[in-house]
Amino acid sequence: MSETINLTTGAPDTAAVGPVPAPQPAQQKARRLLDSLLEMADALRAQRKLHQAIEVYFTLVEAHAGTDQAAQAFDRLVRIAERYDEAGERHQARSLYERLLLSES
Repeated sequence: MSETINLTTGAPDTAAVGPVPAPQPAQQKARRLLDSLLEMADALRAQRKLHQAIEVYFTLVEAHAGTDQAAQAFDRLVRIAERYDEAGERHQARSLYERLLLSES
C-alpha cells in the first residue's frame, strides 16, 4: 500500500487514509462481555457485596489489562480503598492498595 503525500506540506496525507475501521465482531463481543462484568461488579457494590465486587473488579484489572473496562475497574478499586481508609479500616485499604500495585507490575 503506497502512502499519499500532501503536495503542499510534503507530509503524509492523513486525510487520504480514510475512516477508522469499525471494530471487528470478536472485539465487539469481547467489549460487550467486559461491559457486562463491569456492570455486574457495580451492581454488587451497590448491594454492599463489596468482597464479591472487588473480586470481579480485579478480574477485569488483572485478566483484561489494557481495556477501558480494566481502567474503570482500577479506578473503582482505588475509590473503594479510599473509602476503607476514610472509615478507619486501614487493613482493608492497605490490602487493596498493595494488590493494585502488584497488578500494575
